[in-house]
Amino acid sequence: MGKMHPKIVREIKRCKADFVYFCRHLRIVDKSGNLVEFKPNHAQVRYLEAIGKNPWLYVLKARQLGLTTVIAAHNFWKALLRPNHRVLVMAHTHEASENIFKIYRRFYENLPKLLRFETDAANVRELSFAHGGMIKVTSASSGSARGSTYNSIHCSEFAFWNDPEKTIRSAFQTAGPDAEILLETTANGLNDA
Repeated sequence: MGKMHPKIVREIKRCKADFVYFCRHLRIVDKSGNLVEFKPNHAQVRYLEAIGKNPWLYVLKARQLGLTTVIAAHNFWKALLRPNHRVLVMAHTHEASENIFKIYRRFYENLPKLLRFETDAANVRELSFAHGGMIKVTSASSGSARGSTYNSIHCSEFAFWNDPEKTIRSAFQTAGPDAEILLETTANGLNDA
């Protein structure tokens, strides 16, 4: 990699230091189907405040608040701008995991060139950067998370998993020291959620 222009270096440093500033480089699909800049809404800002205070969260959420989007954006920011930061996302079905991964792919594919860092892997379930940061998305039933260590773990819609207790226990075993762990779901009965 050649020497970077000082303006590019400053922009990368600013993005690394300020997640909300970094969001100006992320694109999402709005409810009308338009590709737009990601600007965190009130519920998303409250999530960011909460995760800033406690790296282990349990979120019982309403639908359509954009929490999956802000969680993905925050995890993407860390994997992109922190070498060797590894993110695991576990969803309740293969289809759901693929839909979440589309958010990550959209973020990457729409970044400005200065932030579109080289990848080692970019497929339907993993985005791995040359600097060691990576995002892996899987279903709760696949078991493919074993054997790795993750700095951020997002358990999505865990109330809909076949065996939430066993799967969460397995996911926690992959957590590195000081890992950020988020259990998130919409309600599904009276027990685990």
